[in-house]
Amino acid sequence: MRQKHLIITFLCFIGAILQTRAASPPLVDWTKCLGGSNSDFSSKIVKSSSGKIWVLGNVDSNNQDVAFNHGSTDIWLSQISDSGQIVQQFSFGGSSIDVATSIVEENGNFIIAGYTSSSNGDVNFNHGGFDAWVFCVDTNGVMLWQNTLGGSNGDLIYSMTKSTTGGFILAGGSFSNDFDLSLNHGDEDAWVLKIDDQGNLLWSQSFGGTNLDVLFGVVENSSGEIFVSGTTNSSDGDINTNFGNYDWLILKLNIAGNLIFSKTCGGSSYDAAQTMIISTSQTILIGGYSRSNDFDLTTNYGSTDCWLIEMTFNGSLVNSKTFGGSQAENIFDLKETYDGGFIVAVGTTSSDFDVSTNLGGEDVWIVNLDMNFNIEWKKSYGGSNNDRPS
Repeated sequence: MRQKHLIITFLCFIGAILQTRAASPPLVDWTKCLGGSNSDFSSKIVKSSSGKIWVLGNVDSNNQDVAFNHGSTDIWLSQISDSGQIVQQFSFGGSSIDVATSIVEENGNFIIAGYTSSSNGDVNFNHGGFDAWVFCVDTNGVMLWQNTLGGSNGDLIYSMTKSTTGGFILAGGSFSNDFDLSLNHGDEDAWVLKIDDQGNLLWSQSFGGTNLDVLFGVVENSSGEIFVSGTTNSSDGDINTNFGNYDWLILKLNIAGNLIFSKTCGGSSYDAAQTMIISTSQTILIGGYSRSNDFDLTTNYGSTDCWLIEMTFNGSLVNSKTFGGSQAENIFDLKETYDGGFIVAVGTTSSDFDVSTNLGGEDVWIVNLDMNFNIEWKKSYGGSNNDRPS
C-alpha cells in the first residue's frame, strides 16, 4: 500500500504542472513517498502564488511522515520542496472521518472543502451523518474560520471554485432535506451551494429526480453563470432524459443558483462526468468515462473508456471523443495547454488500442490532445500494483 502512495503523490504533481504543451511525454525527475503505515491518499496539489508546492490529502496514519492524527481519517496539508521533502505539515479533523476534496488559494491563505462525520477536534458542529466541511487556514496551519453545512443525513462536497462575485461555489451530493437543505427529490440529490469569503452560507440548491444524482465538477464563467457536472440515473424531476443506467448530468445555473437548463449525455450503459474546466476560447470541457456505444457514443473499446466533450455555454456540443483500451479508463483531471490543446490525467488498466503500455494493475496514463482532441502523445506511469492520478 505504501508504494501506491508514492506513485499517486508524484503523478498528482505531474498533473498540476503540465499546463503548457510539451513536445513529448515528461521525464521523471524524482519520485517520493509521503505517508505512514496506513492508507494515505493525495487529493489535490497546488502551486501557491509564492511559488510553494502544497499537497492536500487524506491520511489514516499517525507515524512516519504524518506527525499527528485526530482519529480515523484526517485531512492532511503539507508543503514540499522542489525535491519532494516535507517542509511543513498540518492535520485537520476530529475523531471520525474527515475527507478533503478541493483546495483554492485566496489572499495567501487556503480554502479547503470536503466532508466530515466528526463533531470534535477541529470540527465545531455536525448536523448528522456526513456534513460538508469548509475551512480556511494560513500557511502556518492556523485555522482562520470554518463551517459545517448540510442536514441530518449524508451531505458531501466534491468540487469548489472561486466565484466571480466573491465567495465560493461548491458542488456535491446530498441525502438531506432539513437544516441547510429544504428539498430532496429522492435518494441522493445534486447539491450546489454558495458561501461568502468567511464560509457563511449564501444559498443552497438541490437538483435531481427520484434516483441518484451527484456532482463532481463546478465552474463559473465571467458572467457569473455556473456550470456543474456529474452523473444521474433519474428520469424525472429536474432530469428530462435518461438514455439508460447512469448518464452524464450537466446543469447551468444563474448567479442566484436557479436552474437555467438541465442536460444529460450518454448511452444505455454507465457514464459519469468527473472533471470540468472553462477553456480560453470560452467553451466548457468535461471529462469522465463511458461504458456505452450508442446514443451520444459511437465507439467503445471495452469496459469504460475515457470520454471528453466540449460544449458551448448554451449547451451545444462542439466536440466529443472516446479513447482508451479494452479494459477500464477514466479521466480524473484535465488542463488546457497554451496552444489550445489539452492534457488529461487518466487511470487505466489497458495495454492495447490507444494505450501502449501497462506496468501492472491500474496505471496513471497522461495523454496530450490537440485542440481537435487528436492524441499527440501519451505515456503510462506507475508500478506493478494500482496507481491512480488525483
